[in-house]
Amino acid sequence: MPVSSFPQCTPDSTFTGIGFTPDPLPEGCVGVPMNQVITFGLPVDTTITIPIVGPVTLPFDSFVVDSLFFIPPGINWQCNQSNCHYISNPPNNTYGCVEVSGTPTDTVPGDSVEIQATAYITLAGNAVGYPQNIKVGWRVHPAGTPVSACIVRIENDIHDELNFGVYPNPASEFSSCSFALSKPGFVKLELLDIHGRMIQELANSDLGPGIHEIEIPTSRLPDGMFFLKLELNKGAGTTTKKLLIH
Repeated sequence: MPVSSFPQCTPDSTFTGIGFTPDPLPEGCVGVPMNQVITFGLPVDTTITIPIVGPVTLPFDSFVVDSLFFIPPGINWQCNQSNCHYISNPPNNTYGCVEVSGTPTDTVPGDSVEIQATAYITLAGNAVGYPQNIKVGWRVHPAGTPVSACIVRIENDIHDELNFGVYPNPASEFSSCSFALSKPGFVKLELLDIHGRMIQELANSDLGPGIHEIEIPTSRLPDGMFFLKLELNKGAGTTTKKLLIH
């Protein structure tokens, strides 16, 4: 169900395309808290076909996210604009986001969230609405599934405490991540694919206080979205960071 407060989410600044990202969303688990931002890009104009006239390029007036379907019970959603209404901002594309968060209490049929929206196009000086149904892949595993099968996206205090960062991001030939420890601790760092499967363990040891930098083997990775999962003191705190390879 939607919640009324705004703004909450921040659009992914690395996304400069048109459409929705990430797709699919990181997988979740019943009973495991999650938080995920869906970023979308709206172009300045679009081409439609008018009977007799033919193809015509028309400007976008606005875009409204009306509802989300097939999200599991226990999950709320909200936009970063009042009434989920995004006004076109030519000559620039318009970017916004929807945040889904909570603790799933059950799975849902299918493997996608359906975003019901209305795109308004300026036609003869009037805003004409065109319904849109966009599917974004998202799988929620049943209760009892190992948490390692899921990307648990929680933006909490540990993220700020560790000052966890990745640079460059997006990356191609090389990238590295850094984090700061205020006191000695046990650190586990994993590189995961979009489905939450571990590709490589980058750290698994006791580390002293201070800033630590670890190289990421990006040159051996295919293009796409990956995640870095940082766990402190064997589960005392966990945070994740997206990594885009291109």
